[in-house]
Amino acid sequence: MPSTSSTPDSDRNRGPRRVLVAGCLALLVITAGCNGLLGFDGETTPDADSSLDPATVPGVDTNDSVDANRLASAHADTLSNRSFTAEQRVVVRGANGSILRETHSVSRMAANRTRYRFEQTIAGPAAVENDRNATVRLFADGQRAYRSLRVDERTQQELVRGADGEPLDPRAAFGPQPTLRNRIELVLGVAENTSVSATDDSVTITGTADGSALGPMSRDLRAVENGTVSVTVAPNGRVIEYTIAYDARLDDESVRVRETVAIFGVGETNIVRPAWVAEITEEDATTEDRRLPPALTTVGLLRH
Repeated sequence: MPSTSSTPDSDRNRGPRRVLVAGCLALLVITAGCNGLLGFDGETTPDADSSLDPATVPGVDTNDSVDANRLASAHADTLSNRSFTAEQRVVVRGANGSILRETHSVSRMAANRTRYRFEQTIAGPAAVENDRNATVRLFADGQRAYRSLRVDERTQQELVRGADGEPLDPRAAFGPQPTLRNRIELVLGVAENTSVSATDDSVTITGTADGSALGPMSRDLRAVENGTVSVTVAPNGRVIEYTIAYDARLDDESVRVRETVAIFGVGETNIVRPAWVAEITEEDATTEDRRLPPALTTVGLLRH
């Protein structure tokens, strides 16, 4: 994917996802009412154990082992020819808990992958690609892809073109794996000491990891260690969300990095044309002296 704020048109306020999940579970208990919590005679009866059998999830075994390749492939298959939204947040905190840098990305993909909308913001007091805060936007209408880059107070907006100067195919402009299949395989593949737990509608895989093997999201992070992994998977193998965390050094400061990804809106994601696209002409009105450094044209797009 075009690899790695708020999303102005987000069709879902993810917020702290665990709070949302907890709220949904609470609602489930409430709406279960007499049918779920009471017997026909009005007396409480114990719930039957309805937890999902982890072994029925592709790539997950009963002995807490995981086949990363199989599970990642199953995940990608569940999103094939279906629209979806992927949200990623990477937060770097200092030793005192303050946020030094936060990268927030949201991609909305149509089923055919030629229509999509992506937005990423990178902010915080820490150095960000030459000490700049940045916003990256992409939109594809099915035939052409458009890009908007804002760094500090400068903005570049353009039709995305290939090396030959011709408009680039929308799929090529975004990247080969919008489903994050490879990233998911990497996260699961490096997990050690894994443990699998189940609810009635998902399994969660937790473990430790060599932090450097997790693939730090930024080149300025060093001495990566003490990694942890948590991946929640639906019965069909679709990754609902994952979280990885690790310790690192940013410049001369010890930091804790936390990356979370959630995938939702499967089959229900709509792609709305953003207003900024109307400002881009066929000739790309941006003049050369306003252009941003070439290195920033690939800032922080979601990893794949």
